[in-house]
Amino acid sequence: MVTTGATPASDQGSSEGKPVKDRARQYNIATFLLAPPTAGTFILMRTSEGTFQASMYVAAAVFGLAVSAVTFFKSRNESAVKEDLRRQQEKAQVQVSDVEFRAKTQMNGTLLGVADRLRAVAATTALKKPDISGFRSDAVQAAGLLLSNEAPRVAYFVVSNPTAANGREMTRDATFGPLRLDEFTSTFIENDETDSNVWELLKADDADYQPDIKLHTPKGFDTNRQRAYRSYVSVAVRVEGIEFGMLTANTREVDGFSPVDIAMLRVVARLLAAGEAAAMTSKDLNAARASNNTVETPTSISMIELKEADDDDDNE
Repeated sequence: MVTTGATPASDQGSSEGKPVKDRARQYNIATFLLAPPTAGTFILMRTSEGTFQASMYVAAAVFGLAVSAVTFFKSRNESAVKEDLRRQQEKAQVQVSDVEFRAKTQMNGTLLGVADRLRAVAATTALKKPDISGFRSDAVQAAGLLLSNEAPRVAYFVVSNPTAANGREMTRDATFGPLRLDEFTSTFIENDETDSNVWELLKADDADYQPDIKLHTPKGFDTNRQRAYRSYVSVAVRVEGIEFGMLTANTREVDGFSPVDIAMLRVVARLLAAGEAAAMTSKDLNAARASNNTVETPTSISMIELKEADDDDDNE
């Protein structure tokens, strides 16, 4: 017994979301094979007589029904494929929305702890100079957790005396890199030709992204030192002309940072600068401004801008 009115399971797809098979090629081949005998029976039906003509009538009816059946099932298969494609597109859109929501929630949740620390620093500054080591650690950890690379290494290097006019040092303060065995060992000394690019970065209040240090490095980069990483991003931590330090991250892979990663590091660097400034007394702030003798200007991003990062993220 043949049951009609139900699309074959292979055309409908299963309730678990099994993709519908596109059988257009098979149906087209069947139609191509049925076309010649169908046309031939119709011709013979009109040119023959007697019993042979009657048999041609029967054959024409059979071939006609076969062509109609193939056309019918082909149409239903095409409809099922289109419907399945629509469902998959809707599912993909939902998944993309979920990923975006989780990413935004993760960023908000991770940076919330840094914001709370910053709020605490601002509240205690009026009473005494606070200890901001916890704030620095939270900021560096937040930056490391939000990076897209699986095994980044992040550090915050702090200027020894922001109020000094020259002769300063910049040493490692807080680090993050649970999946890395290598460590930050550098100490940057002002007016030393080695790693002079770091101090130029602070003066420019900029971000420096090098996707592959074996192919290109900025002027002043110490090329004699052996390094376990291939790409890095460094961002100045500075506000109103006062140079507090540098936030830097690196990966073992070439081109290990996305535009969104770089933009996020700039945000964390600004939070660090705000915390550092809030922890200084008015006397120290004025001394630091005087020693730098600079006027703060709106910062620019040489390698990446936030708008470009947002556009690239939307395109993905």
